[in-house]
Amino acid sequence: MARYGELLSLTEEQRQELKRWAQSRSLPAGDVFRARLILALADGMSYAAIKLSLKTTAPTISRWKQRFQESGLDGLQPQHKGSKPRTATPAVQAKVCRKVQQKPKDGSTHWSVRKLAAEMGVSKSSVHRILAQARLQPHRLDRYMMSNDPDFEAKAADIIGLYMEPPQHAAVFCVDEKTAIQALDRLDPVLPLSPGRAERHGFEYFRHGTLSLYAALDVKTGKVHGKTTKRHTSQDFISFLSELVSGARSAKEIHIVLDNLSAHKTTAVFQFLTEHPKVKFHFTPTYSSWLNQVELWFAKIERDLLARGIFTSVADLGRKIRKYIRAYAKVARPFRWSYSDPTRRIANPIAGTVHYCHVLDNTICGSCSILRHVHTGSPAGRNGRSKTGVRTARSKRQLSAEDRAPLQGRVACTRWHSQREYCRPVEDLTPYSVGLARRLRKRWSDRRHRHPPP
Repeated sequence: MARYGELLSLTEEQRQELKRWAQSRSLPAGDVFRARLILALADGMSYAAIKLSLKTTAPTISRWKQRFQESGLDGLQPQHKGSKPRTATPAVQAKVCRKVQQKPKDGSTHWSVRKLAAEMGVSKSSVHRILAQARLQPHRLDRYMMSNDPDFEAKAADIIGLYMEPPQHAAVFCVDEKTAIQALDRLDPVLPLSPGRAERHGFEYFRHGTLSLYAALDVKTGKVHGKTTKRHTSQDFISFLSELVSGARSAKEIHIVLDNLSAHKTTAVFQFLTEHPKVKFHFTPTYSSWLNQVELWFAKIERDLLARGIFTSVADLGRKIRKYIRAYAKVARPFRWSYSDPTRRIANPIAGTVHYCHVLDNTICGSCSILRHVHTGSPAGRNGRSKTGVRTARSKRQLSAEDRAPLQGRVACTRWHSQREYCRPVEDLTPYSVGLARRLRKRWSDRRHRHPPP
C-alpha cells in the first residue's frame, strides 16, 4: 500500500482544508465527494478501493487527480461549460407575444405553436413556454353575449327584486318553453358502463318526432309545473298559463318572469292578462334569458334525462319527462345565485375600455352594481370608498370632478350564473339608478322592520 501514498502528496494546510470539506454538512455534495477522493489518493488507496467506497469510475478519479496536481485546491472547483445562450431573450419573448395576437398571413384564424415557432425562428418548446408564462392561449375561443336593451337596468332590477324580496301573498314563477325535444331511439345496442370504459351509444338513431315542454319554476319552493305539447303556439302558451293560474288561486298576485318570444306577446295573450288582472308579466331584457331561473332547470333536465335518454316514441318521451318532474318535486330546492368570479369581465368593443364594478354608498349604480350589491353584499367601506377605491356618492350627479375622472369611459359589467352581460358606460347612466337605489333601500329597511334581529 506504500506505493500508492507516493502518487499524491499534500501539504498540511491542504490536508486540513480537505478534511474540513469532507466532513462538512453544508457544502455541495460535489465538493465533499472531490475532497474525499483526493484524501483517499493521498492515503494510498487503490483505484479499485476508491471506486468501491465512493461509487465512482476510474476516469473520474484520474481527471480530478490531474486537476489537483496542476492547480491544487483551485482545480477542485467544478468546470461546467454551461448551457448555450438562450434564444428566448426578453426581446424575443415580446415579439412572440405581439405576433401571436395578430392574424397569420396564410389566412388562418389563429396561430399554432409550431406555426408560430417557424415564423419566429425559435423552437416550439420555447414558444410554448413563452405563451404559458404570458397566459396566452391562441387555440382557445370564448364567447360572450351583450344585451342591447336600453332598459336593461330597469328590467334586471325588477326581476332581481322579485327573486330577492317577492311581494307578500304573491306567487313568482319563471316560465319558458323548451322546444323541439327529439324522441331519439338508438338503432344499435347500448354498451353499458364497465370498469375502464364509459357507457357507449351507437352513432345511428331513429327520430320518432318532437314535442315541446312548457315549464314554470316556483321561485319560492323550486318546484316545477310542466306540460308537454306537440307545438308551442300562443294558444298552447295561454292554456299552460290557465293551468298555472288555477293552481295558484290562493295568491293575491301572480308574477311571471318570461322572455321576449313572439308567442308571449300576441293579442290573445294580452286578452288573457286583461281577464286575469292579478297576473303580471316581467319580460327579461333582450339577449338575457339567463335572468330566467327556469333556464337552470332546463339545463338540469337536459343533463339528467334528455341528452342520453332513449325514447321508443313521442309518447314515451312525454311520459319520461313527466315522471322526471314528479321525482324532482320531492327534492326541489330554490336556486341561490351568487356572483363570485370578478375576473369574468370583458372589454367594451365600442369604447375599448375595461369593465369595472363599483358600489356607491350602499346604493345601486348601474346593472353591475345591482348584481354585485344584491348577491355579494359588498358595501362601501367606512372611509367612504368602495372596494375598487372609487369614492362613493349617492348618485352620479353628486360625484365630484376628481371622483368622476377614474370612471370616465369605464363601463360596469358582470357575470351572473354562467353568462356575461353588457352595461352602459357610467357617464351614460340614467337617473333611474337613483330611484332604484331608493326603492331597494326602502325594501331592505322594511324587511328589517318586519324581521328585527334577535
